[in-house]
Amino acid sequence: MNLLLAAPLDDAQIREVQSSYPEFTGAVPPEAKFWSEADLHLFCGSGGQLRPREGVSAGSRCGGDERFASCALLTRLRQRLAEARVDEAPAEYRSVCRHLRQRASDLTCLPGVAECAQVERHRVVPRGVLRSPLLVERVRMWVGRRWNSAFWRREFGAVSWKCRTRAPHFESDAALAGSLQEVCEAGEYVDYMRVLQHEDPRCDEENGLAFPRVIFNDWPIFYLGAAQLFEGSWRDLPPPGLIDHTLRWLKRWSGMCSDMPHLEQFARLHRITLAAPGAFTRLHRENFGAHAWFTQIEGSRLFFLFPPQGRHLYEESGRGLDPETVHDYAEKASPVDVFFPSQKRHPLFREAKAKVALLNPGECLVVPSGWWHASVALESSVTLHRVFWNVANRGGIVDALRDIVSCEHQSGDLHERLNRCLDDFYDVVMDDNDPEDSE
Repeated sequence: MNLLLAAPLDDAQIREVQSSYPEFTGAVPPEAKFWSEADLHLFCGSGGQLRPREGVSAGSRCGGDERFASCALLTRLRQRLAEARVDEAPAEYRSVCRHLRQRASDLTCLPGVAECAQVERHRVVPRGVLRSPLLVERVRMWVGRRWNSAFWRREFGAVSWKCRTRAPHFESDAALAGSLQEVCEAGEYVDYMRVLQHEDPRCDEENGLAFPRVIFNDWPIFYLGAAQLFEGSWRDLPPPGLIDHTLRWLKRWSGMCSDMPHLEQFARLHRITLAAPGAFTRLHRENFGAHAWFTQIEGSRLFFLFPPQGRHLYEESGRGLDPETVHDYAEKASPVDVFFPSQKRHPLFREAKAKVALLNPGECLVVPSGWWHASVALESSVTLHRVFWNVANRGGIVDALRDIVSCEHQSGDLHERLNRCLDDFYDVVMDDNDPEDSE
């Protein structure tokens, strides 16, 4: 089946989109059930003025072709590419386009590896040590179900973050052709998502420069401005059954160091990713030995995952360079093109064994410590992402806190005091041997 072709919208979906635009009081036409969800958002958000293929303004031209619509962010991205004299889309995105085109009948297929199996599905996270990725189905009334792109645009659209061609950021990115990095408001990115969903939903390779892909990755909005929203919902965010000591240990850290309140640090670990269709994350693993979970809120996102042994992935190491986006970088990344690997540069990749998960709204992907993952949004996508630690990977939480202390350029005396506290905190964490006592 072609996962890029949306099924007709049902009445419940139409009502849910309408509820995101309380200012829209008009009627939705009967043919709206045959629109995409992005088209319906466009119609309701414009007060009923913009319909499919009429929607976004055609104020920006590309190569003299007026059919290429634009928005503020897209215009800036095109200007950056023109100034840098970039004449083709990044290789990774061209590979995504080819995968979506050539394997449209089964996008979960990965011919370049020895094996590619579906991630196992569960109703709750099984007890015991996490050893392999798993997918957990959520109940329909999950607290975050309304945190779609329209919500973030309406409630926190003026809050800024960095969007990038390649995410998470890696040390060598600046030297790669076509690498874009642009600070934008969340509302600008949502407009950009809608333009791309409307104008280039199939990710045509020939449109790679007209519609360059960037991703609004790991936006720490609960730390930057949505603290009240977080305080009222954090207990209901993790998948059921998860053993997670992160908050427990942050409370103990806060007791040792009042300069870093536990709930504030906990909030910054919860990240929202907004992704236009075709936007991707590179093949990488989580920093500081963290486990991670990803809950899909809107759209579909395809994940490919690989076990911790990195021999087949040609692991590269990097470090964080941007203190303003602490944690929004990868310490370990792979240069392998998972969709069309080079047999000359990466011959061992053909021996790799992969897992694949197609994440739909309401589903949660849990990724154990050390596992590699890459993803691509199949349509306009919103994902909630959090890293976490328990007894199996506990040392990493100390390293994560030390990274925050280092990146935020604390004053000399405070920096030294925090590092002394971290040495003591390490002993506290390592002496905590109750595997079942999860917050």
